[in-house]
Amino acid sequence: SSELVENYHLSVNTPASEELKLVLKNLTITPAEAIAPIQINGESQVTTYLEGKNKISINKSEKSSSPAGISVAKDAKLTIDSEPEQPGSIEVLNETTAIRNGAAIGGNGEQDAGIIHIKGGTVSATSASKGAAIGASVGKSVKEIRISGGVVTAKSSDGAGIGTGSASGNNRTGKIVIEGGTVNASSGKGAGIGSGVGYAPGNQAITAEIEIHGGMITAYSDLGACIGSGYD
Repeated sequence: SSELVENYHLSVNTPASEELKLVLKNLTITPAEAIAPIQINGESQVTTYLEGKNKISINKSEKSSSPAGISVAKDAKLTIDSEPEQPGSIEVLNETTAIRNGAAIGGNGEQDAGIIHIKGGTVSATSASKGAAIGASVGKSVKEIRISGGVVTAKSSDGAGIGTGSASGNNRTGKIVIEGGTVNASSGKGAGIGSGVGYAPGNQAITAEIEIHGGMITAYSDLGACIGSGYD
């Protein structure tokens, strides 16, 4: 639907042996409640195909925690793609300012994130606060972020553009693999690609594993590393 949707909520909970194919076509979602409008739960394996222009905006928090725009549970996998003959895009904005922010695409507040694979389409993700744009929420980990195609823009304030959110005194880990596509990742205090601002006491080193095998990459941070650790 090309109209604004306020009460849309899709919760996927399927066995790991089954793959669900989901098509988003000209959909605009701004939920009226503090809930991720698209949730990939449990061990679900979901491939989302983009058609037309899609947009998800999150601006509601619940107490000290906020959801992700598209949440991916720690044992789940989300693949984003676009058919060559039907190019599509999605913009995901997490505009909440809760203490335990979720990512734009990835982990809900206070929850680890699973596997996020972007294969195609145009994907824009923005976190206005401490969660990663693509990856983990505040103080939590992400299993893997893989980009093999498409055009990806990821921007966060204190979290990484692509990677983990701010530490909030916690150890957090993640694996980031870029092997294709066009990637533009940036942050204010976090790394463009890597970890968000801060570190766990006694552990200042980045704990994310970063592999770059290809693609056209632009990474920038105001105070953190372009690729690596966020500002201490």
